[in-house]
Amino acid sequence: MGRRILVEITSSHPKPDGREYVCSVMRDISDRVNVERDASFFRTLIEYTRDPVYVLDPGDGGRMVNVARYRKL
Repeated sequence: MGRRILVEITSSHPKPDGREYVCSVMRDISDRVNVERDASFFRTLIEYTRDPVYVLDPGDGGRMVNVARYRKL
């Protein structure tokens, strides 16, 4: 038995010689879905924390690139 993967399917109906064809492309989106889930988790974490969150760029000597501060809701 195989494994299940998340896919995105796009289709078009070209008519290159007057006859209609169906062209479908399936793309594995498992990685994209996982990245979006992780981003959503961190976005929620930053949005609801009462502590400042500092984002540093290790590739630039630890330079601060963003600060998220607590906002009263």
